[in-house]
Amino acid sequence: MKSKILGEIEPHEFDPDLYFGQPIGVPYFDNKKINVGIGAANHQETLIESDKVLAKFMSLNSTDRHNHSKPIIKYYETCVKFGICDKIEMNSDNEIWDYVNPTEIIVDSEMDSGFYVMVSCECKWEPEHGLQLEFLNGTDLVRAGGHE
Repeated sequence: MKSKILGEIEPHEFDPDLYFGQPIGVPYFDNKKINVGIGAANHQETLIESDKVLAKFMSLNSTDRHNHSKPIIKYYETCVKFGICDKIEMNSDNEIWDYVNPTEIIVDSEMDSGFYVMVSCECKWEPEHGLQLEFLNGTDLVRAGGHE
């Protein structure tokens, strides 16, 4: 099976409904190579829509990432408030990204609400739940918080 963005993709060994290709450079994260998966890619319509959404996400760059710092800071500040982590000294909101490491990206759909790009990240302030970013239709950051 072939994705226009990922190339050849195959079912994941532990989740046959999730298809992965080789890691790709992601401009949003300064072209860091990240594993990207597509849910239900064995359905042609889903694969086509997932590729469109993934292409939109791949058009985002580090400037967009910096523009998305506020929701990440809000999540971090909530963790500080509830004693989950200690305060980190930062000179600007954009420095929050120094504490975030993206590990996996999944493109999937939710019934009646569209396609999402979900980015799983490790973050130094919340090692148990990490950070998950959800982009509706690939470009609109609609959620930044721990993995649910």
